[in-house]
Amino acid sequence: MSTPTIKVGQGNWGIKANNLLGYANTEKKFTPVEFTSTRSLNTATRVNASGNIEIVNANIPRIDYFGGQAALLVEPSATNFVPSGTVFNSLTGISYTNVSSSPAVDISGTVIAKTATGTADSYPNQVCLTSLPSGSTTYTISRFFKYNGTDLTTSLEFNNNNQWGGTAWKQRVVISAASGVTLGTSTACTGSVENYGNGWYRVSAKFTTGATPSGSTPVTYLMIVSGSVASGSSFLTALPQLETGSVATSYIPTTTGSVTRNADVISVSGAIGQSEGTIYAEVDLRDGVRDTVGGNGILEISTSPTDRTNAVTFLKGTTANNILIAVRTNSTNVFVLSAGSYIVGKNKLALAYKSGETVAYVNGELRTTSSEALTFTGAMNSVNLGFYGSFYLNDRIGAAALYTTRLTNEQLQALTT
Repeated sequence: MSTPTIKVGQGNWGIKANNLLGYANTEKKFTPVEFTSTRSLNTATRVNASGNIEIVNANIPRIDYFGGQAALLVEPSATNFVPSGTVFNSLTGISYTNVSSSPAVDISGTVIAKTATGTADSYPNQVCLTSLPSGSTTYTISRFFKYNGTDLTTSLEFNNNNQWGGTAWKQRVVISAASGVTLGTSTACTGSVENYGNGWYRVSAKFTTGATPSGSTPVTYLMIVSGSVASGSSFLTALPQLETGSVATSYIPTTTGSVTRNADVISVSGAIGQSEGTIYAEVDLRDGVRDTVGGNGILEISTSPTDRTNAVTFLKGTTANNILIAVRTNSTNVFVLSAGSYIVGKNKLALAYKSGETVAYVNGELRTTSSEALTFTGAMNSVNLGFYGSFYLNDRIGAAALYTTRLTNEQLQALTT
């Protein structure tokens, strides 16, 4: 197998002077190389090696341990519209107690408990928008839940459906000692649940608003507490987030108003690829697509991070579970080819490009080929991790590598198996 010219990850993640460390092959010896890391102006969160969500300062790349293995988390800009995670609207028969127990370091969780003795359902609620949502727009709402001594069913659901343009979205959430947190019925939304460890689960519900949201503001959402459960019944919950798009991104802390996290921009420059080469990535991919117009960049080499005169790109496609490859020369897309579907979870991808013989392998399988002629008008000087142009991955990269030769098909199969 040929030796990569640049590699990053594969269990060797590191940070130096706020930049991500990779390794460059110079005279047959790998030496550290710094990927410039930019997430200007604001902080972000990651899952640390202990399994807790923690805040990372601006511009520092996020080495994320969700699932137990280190990976680079690269996300687009996103806004959490929920003004505060710990402020709720008062409600007769319901108590809210903020506690230190939470999936995040130094961010409180809340115990929501039934205090009434009657059999009527109660609806704890919280502001999720200070103005009406946009019409015909996909939103994702998410929140963490944990068992607290009572088997019960709660929810994430609309309050006034006019505020959502007539979309009466509702995701039931089942909390139990035996199973932790699982999904109940979904209405006008698509639900998902992720296990964050220590009994905490993140539940997300994706829905699309109607054309014309209307009514008063602020906009609230509900979490049902059934009248059938006894007084004193409770559950733990924390870290609510409402954002545009079809995927719940990493938690964005708020205290008194909405907060925006800027995009992660991670790249390294140098004369790294011209007429032929191979790019490789190990990447953890979720179902769903953040951007249905441009897709989501996984790994790219290009003229520069902001110049795609020449570019070779691996990306998630604009439809769910689809991988695409794209080659661009002299500011023109020579081709964009489907490399078929990926699995939800960890995937190994390789794209080898050369005039007349470009191929893509996904998880050990040859997926697509092109015999198009490639004539690059200049050097490609940038390796871009998790983005191309303004389209970001919104997932985790376990490893990446660049070869300045087109590996053989046998080598590509072995590399991705």
